[in-house]
Amino acid sequence: VQLFATLRDRVSAFGGVECRQPDGTYASFFAGKGRFCSAVRQKSRVKVYVVMKDGGLEDSHGLTAPGNQDGEHIASVRSVSELEAVMPLIRQAYEAAVKDSAKDEKALFGSTPPDVRGAWEALKSRVLTLDGAGLSFREGYPFFAVGGRLFLAAGPRKTGLKLYLCVPKGALDDPEERAVLLKNPSRGVGDYKVFARDAADIDALMPLVMQAFGFKEDVLLAGSSPEVASLYAALKERVL
Repeated sequence: VQLFATLRDRVSAFGGVECRQPDGTYASFFAGKGRFCSAVRQKSRVKVYVVMKDGGLEDSHGLTAPGNQDGEHIASVRSVSELEAVMPLIRQAYEAAVKDSAKDEKALFGSTPPDVRGAWEALKSRVLTLDGAGLSFREGYPFFAVGGRLFLAAGPRKTGLKLYLCVPKGALDDPEERAVLLKNPSRGVGDYKVFARDAADIDALMPLVMQAFGFKEDVLLAGSSPEVASLYAALKERVL
């Protein structure tokens, strides 16, 4: 149990990593363009899946074996010393995922006005300090998630940054009425949007972002049958 927890904490500390851990025996780690590592706790070992496609993993000591999925490399870890040996491989996969997302980030924000870039950098730096929050790019746009749940999406505009808050209708506490309720929200981006012109606006909007970050899905599922809750969990896993 301790070895599994140590691996989880070490990998989560890389920065901008989202850890999805449905129970105490399995965890998946996401950054940049997607999953770069998973771990399964077994009786006497932790099975580690390092994900790095295109044959790019440098494993000169032969610590891994090919997995069933494309780009998957499997290692069995039985001790802290074996974990130390595998950590550089996990780091390789993490850095490759982040590098790929950096290309998307540059393409998206590289030519935007300074105030818009400043708003984005302020948002990114503040959100990624939240416990468990991770950043990924999907279809060229940035999404923030925690524990397998998207809570914030962003998109640059000429005069600012649009933020989409994953909070259902009626659940957002917004006394200053900064947020606009979307009539036809896209799947996964929430029911509310706000607009930030610069870094100062990001500071003012952080209480709303924090609500999206801390929103409890059990509010949505209150009174639902176990079958509905199970179906929702399975759907979320496939969509995310």
